[in-house]
Amino acid sequence: NIHEKFSNRLLGVILGSALFYMIYLIVPARYYFLIGPVGGMCLGLCSKYTYKTVLNCFGALALAASMYGIGNAVLLRIFDTLAGIFGALLFFYLYDRFILHKFLPNRSYVSKKEK
Repeated sequence: NIHEKFSNRLLGVILGSALFYMIYLIVPARYYFLIGPVGGMCLGLCSKYTYKTVLNCFGALALAASMYGIGNAVLLRIFDTLAGIFGALLFFYLYDRFILHKFLPNRSYVSKKEK
């Protein structure tokens, strides 16, 4: 379900960014380099997409925080995720409406609307 995956991704990125921000403020600066790898190791223990997205933020934000600062890195991560979700939804609907219906009228699958 595309809507469920996008909502889980957005929720995971917001939670992961907030959690990373709190950890970044608590951990001494000399240990910042460990936040990304520890998040990556914990990522392997997760089975749900939302939790994987939360921990995936750690590696990305650890690198971005060193370049943009913690506040800008968190805002950029959330904004980029929103832009990616919007772009993917737009592509999905345009592709489904125009390409699949116009060029492939005899599809082998039945969409939810046709059931």
